[in-house]
Amino acid sequence: MKKVKTSAKGRVCRYRNCHNILSIYNHEEYCHVHQLMALSGNINKPSSLKKAVIKKQKK
Repeated sequence: MKKVKTSAKGRVCRYRNCHNILSIYNHEEYCHVHQLMALSGNINKPSSLKKAVIKKQKK
């Protein structure tokens, strides 16, 4: 029997304020609800949010 590829256990959706635990079989960064938003570009990824906060703090 072929072994199924899995991701790390306990990963959380990267969408802001989403606390859904991702399945070990979901290799994406977002849960199913937010994945479509990420593909369409309607999500600010955490890295871009951090950059925006840093820019505000420097002003």
